[in-house]
Amino acid sequence: MLVVTELVGESATESGGAVPSVVPHPDTVRTSIVATDANERPDTDDTDERLMTGGYARTMPHDPTPPSPIVDSPTGWVRDHIERYVASNGADGHDWNGVPCMLLTTKGRRSGRWVRSALIYGLDGDDVVLVASKGGAPENPLWFENLVSHPEVWVQVKGDTWWGRAEVIDAPTERQRLWSLMTPIWPGYDEYQTKAGSRVIPVVRISR
Repeated sequence: MLVVTELVGESATESGGAVPSVVPHPDTVRTSIVATDANERPDTDDTDERLMTGGYARTMPHDPTPPSPIVDSPTGWVRDHIERYVASNGADGHDWNGVPCMLLTTKGRRSGRWVRSALIYGLDGDDVVLVASKGGAPENPLWFENLVSHPEVWVQVKGDTWWGRAEVIDAPTERQRLWSLMTPIWPGYDEYQTKAGSRVIPVVRISR
């Protein structure tokens, strides 16, 4: 399994690009490494209709063909991070400030657009696990809301790409096990949970 987090840098909102030396918090990589949620912004109501450009390719979960078109974050450094990652199969972009990153593409719950985010992750077998922390914000990141509505997602880890199915982990014991795998990679998660108050930060497993 892969434990993932989303890069958060509020200024960079959910995406990951040329990652700056200082980032507000690792929950937003929405489009890049735990960037903020800039990556998610493309799925807001205000931009949905403007960005809609016609039909979307319908891809079966086990089809090796990626979804199309894919919308990346409008935030410069996040978009740059994702583009470098894709162009180099992760050789440039997988390692961000000492932590591993992957790319997650989810289908917008309102727009139907495929939106790509860069997230921090860890490994646990063959599955990917995401921590939807959003830096301890009171609400969940948009990529999480998207996969709850549409669990079939497109994953890229370095040069490996595949369709996966996302599952929110509710069982306390399993959630804690996966949480414990992630905190050594990004210690700030425990602080984020305290900051989030009543919101229990979701942990998501993505299986092939």
